[in-house]
Amino acid sequence: MSSLLELLESDTDIKSIEFNNEKIENQKLKYRLFKDCIFDNSSFEKINLNDCYFENITFKSSSFLNVNLDNCVFKNCYIENSKISGSSFYKCKFSNCNISDSIINISYYELNEIRKNTYTECTVKENKYENMKYIECIFDYIKIIDNLIYKTYYEKCDLITSEFKDNAVDINLFKTSKLSPSSILQIASDLGIDIK
Repeated sequence: MSSLLELLESDTDIKSIEFNNEKIENQKLKYRLFKDCIFDNSSFEKINLNDCYFENITFKSSSFLNVNLDNCVFKNCYIENSKISGSSFYKCKFSNCNISDSIINISYYELNEIRKNTYTECTVKENKYENMKYIECIFDYIKIIDNLIYKTYYEKCDLITSEFKDNAVDINLFKTSKLSPSSILQIASDLGIDIK
């Protein structure tokens, strides 16, 4: 079987392959299809992805460092026990993805649409979100700490079990979503609103 790097250099679609302990860095990929693959204990660093499509992809114990994604689509993907750091996502679409037990930090998100994703036991810290849409997403025991959340809309989302702390956020953007009383109090505190 070819290595992931060999497949990437061959400019073919990547389908139905399990990769273990792969390390890919300094790659530029455009118009690539990834489907029905598993990446276990893999590392992706300094990669630019433009107009790529990911469907039924599983990432386990993997890292994404300084990865830039532009206009990519993720459908029915699963990320477990992984780390995303120093990365950017621009005009990407995510649907029916599950992210669990992962760390997402120091990354930038703009003009992305996230629909029916589930986030479970993740830490989301020191990120910047601009002009985002989260639609019918579930945030289950998520720690959302020290993020800048600007013009990011949460439509029919469930954030009841999530913890908010020290975020810069517009509370009006949560109008149709469920929040716990403690999260509402923390958001109000972050905004400098005194609720008695």
